[in-house]
Order: sequence, then C-alpha cells, then structure tokens
Amino acid sequence: MIHETNTVRRFGSGVAAFLLAATAIAASPAENLFPLSRIRLTGGPLKAQQEQNREYLLRLEPDRLLSRFRSEAGLKPKGESYNGWESPRHWLDLAGHILGFYMAGAAMTVEATGDEELKRRLLYIVDELEAVQNAHGDGYALAAKNGRKVFDEIASGKINVKINPKTEY
Repeated sequence: MIHETNTVRRFGSGVAAFLLAATAIAASPAENLFPLSRIRLTGGPLKAQQEQNREYLLRLEPDRLLSRFRSEAGLKPKGESYNGWESPRHWLDLAGHILGFYMAGAAMTVEATGDEELKRRLLYIVDELEAVQNAHGDGYALAAKNGRKVFDEIASGKINVKINPKTEY
C-alpha cells in the first residue's frame, strides 16, 4: 500500500506502527479493545519509545505541575510552576492543562508497564487535587489565574476573548 510505505519511510517504522494501530483501535468497536496490561513490549522500536516516554514522565515533578492549582486554592505551592504555558507570566494562561496530559500519559504507562513510581505519583497527585478541592470548599479545582471568576462570567453569558500574541516568559 503506497500510503503505508510513505508513512514508514517518512516517520519510521515504530511511529507508523503506532499510527496504524491507533487508527485500527479508533475504528474498532469497544468490545474489541483490551487493557494495555495484557501486552508487554519486550524489545524493538516501540519498547524504546515506551521507555523514552516513561523516562520523560519521571523527569517531570508533580509538585511543579500542581503549583498553580495550589496557589489558586490559597495553598502554598510545594514547587515552582514550570515555564511556558504553566507560567503565570504567559500571555495565554493555560496553567494546569499539562497536568491532565501528564496524568493520562502516566496512567497509560502504568497500565502498560506496571511502573510503581508513576503509580505512586498519580496517587499523590489525586490526593493533592483533593486538598485543592477541599481548600476551595466546593470541589472546584482549576489552575488558571482567576479561573473561578472567568467561569462565573461564562456561566452568566459574558464571554470576552482577548488574544495577545506577545509571549512573556
């Protein structure tokens, strides 16, 4: 198939295999899916990519990912927030969304590898988010600056969108 050949040549066999598998999964009925824990990669490019992803997740610090959640809840952060989108100085305040990506990636890695350290970190993050919700008093948890005010405005029908392309790090 020309598409598959070009994909393999362009992106490498590991990425191509992943993309083809992901496409097949997305198109499959739910009853054909199975837990990641039923497969263990033992070698090759997919195992190397899985290990690289695991190592990256282990380099990220949960307390830094939780920093803005804690500060917005009036709690003292246990770590400094990461720069970029997580930074309070970024023009587009997307603080907290990286934590969602982290949790999804870590959960899939735990399921696929049984990694106990990532599992411990996930449980810690869940406990910390519960502390954030408790500090707010009503289950609220958002890391964006003045997020509650923005949600209240949106709920009342007031939607202001300002885009400032100047990034400040």
